[in-house]
Amino acid sequence: MENSDVYFAEDGTPRSTRFGDIYYSPQDGLAESRAVFLEGCHLAQAWTTPGDFTILELGFGTGLNIAAALDLWTQSGCPGNLHIFTVEAFVMARDQAATALANWPELAEFAQAIAEQWPVKRRGFHHMDFPQWRVSVTVALMEVEAALDSWTGQADGVFLDGFSPALNPDMWSSAVFQRIAARVRPGARLATFTVAGHVRRGLQDAGFGVAKCPGFGRKRERLEAVFDGETTQRQRPQRIAIAGAGIAGACLAWQARLFGVQADIYDPAPGSGASGNPAALVTPRLDAGDNTISALFSDAFAYATAFYRRVAPEAVIGEGVWQCALDSRDLARFERISQQAGFVAGDLALFAPGDVVTYPGLHLKPALYISPADLLDRLLAGQAVIRQSIPENLSGYDAVVLACGDGILDRAIGLPLRPVRGQIEIAAEVTCDRALACGGYAVPARAGLLFGATHDRDDRGRDVRQVSREANLANLAKVMPHQAETLVGGLMSRASVRVTTRDQLPVAGEVSPGLYVLTGLGSRGFCLAPLLAKAILADMTGLAPPLSAATHRLLRPTRFARD
Repeated sequence: MENSDVYFAEDGTPRSTRFGDIYYSPQDGLAESRAVFLEGCHLAQAWTTPGDFTILELGFGTGLNIAAALDLWTQSGCPGNLHIFTVEAFVMARDQAATALANWPELAEFAQAIAEQWPVKRRGFHHMDFPQWRVSVTVALMEVEAALDSWTGQADGVFLDGFSPALNPDMWSSAVFQRIAARVRPGARLATFTVAGHVRRGLQDAGFGVAKCPGFGRKRERLEAVFDGETTQRQRPQRIAIAGAGIAGACLAWQARLFGVQADIYDPAPGSGASGNPAALVTPRLDAGDNTISALFSDAFAYATAFYRRVAPEAVIGEGVWQCALDSRDLARFERISQQAGFVAGDLALFAPGDVVTYPGLHLKPALYISPADLLDRLLAGQAVIRQSIPENLSGYDAVVLACGDGILDRAIGLPLRPVRGQIEIAAEVTCDRALACGGYAVPARAGLLFGATHDRDDRGRDVRQVSREANLANLAKVMPHQAETLVGGLMSRASVRVTTRDQLPVAGEVSPGLYVLTGLGSRGFCLAPLLAKAILADMTGLAPPLSAATHRLLRPTRFARD
């Protein structure tokens, strides 16, 4: 991500050096936002009718339009859910946005909430959650055409708020208008500050009826537009059932509350599966391809780490994971990955042998190691778990999600799923000040040092095995020989089963009408579950999806249809 090149003029208005333009009217940016965008899209009237609403915005800027929209949304009392998809290629720094928004104390509550989840400079989708207002925001940190091609949502209102068409023509091209038309519902309203001829003609060619309206401040006129067609009511589920109270099920329950859906969770033994270990790593799969797969994991990693820090800070044991390179190929791969645009520059840094262990590797600075029990307690707070397997007769539910770990293997759902047994060891008398990943992993837990895990394919056994313990000890000795030498006994062991797919990628989506799955997370459940749970609820409710179009295709269960 490139810098926005923001500076503040003498009148306090933020300006862009890159585009030579202002972010909002120096007369009164908030009044301008309300007049041009909120009134231009007739939001006060639209939000008198119960229902969900999606806004598409081109030009995130300072976040002012979103803060103003949140203010109006909360005042309206609309019982639905609001989602905003906004595009920004040159994101400004958090403190610059906070300085700009501080001009309007009446927005302080919303400005602070936005600042606390301000996007970092990494290419991809950045997500903000505001459950207290039933609002979610996705910021697409990329060029406008790429963002619109990546998004598969349907907007009810559109804010066109890029820099001036004369100074930023890429935001106002015919190609952009055609893409907007493909991303709005019939009857959607669009608003912008400009009445430039090519903008009016481009919108008309894309299917909008346009009208000039009185402008704000020094602008004599502004533009309102309506997309052809009639607005229709949308159906959404009211009550769903979730099988499994591990990390996948807990994230589904949390997202269900955000999306305004009642959820019942079924699990005969909560916390007994792979989410029941004393500690867990939150790390992405490190894919050097810089493609859809790497984008999935970088987006999921960014969302999960921010989500856990915000929602369950008490569950975070520590941060920073040192990923060891076991050979020269690993090291070359890590070097390429450290430069990928999906990660913040400097967040992934190479380290040399001797800095931490005898191996070189990649330091994942934002990665976390967490207490799963504390995390699940927080995510499931106030949520009753029905301690039984999910029943066959589920006529009282609008949809069902199977997120039950290896229990999903007992259901005939037509997916090529396979079990992988993993045994870990906990050494109560050993301490370590950092988390290592080294084929296996060694993680400081509150009960001591946790290390492992074995990777026994097509094995659903949960019994503790001496051969697995010896394999774990041998792996630990490679990277932490001193700690391994101090282990003279007293180890506690635990085995659980993870679920993977043939292509080693997760599955998230509908397998048959009303039946969804969230499975195949393998050893990356704590990285993937928050974002994929959001994707499942977005799919159910028809609200804006958090995944790119390419990622959504990648994870659909139908990718196995040819089998």
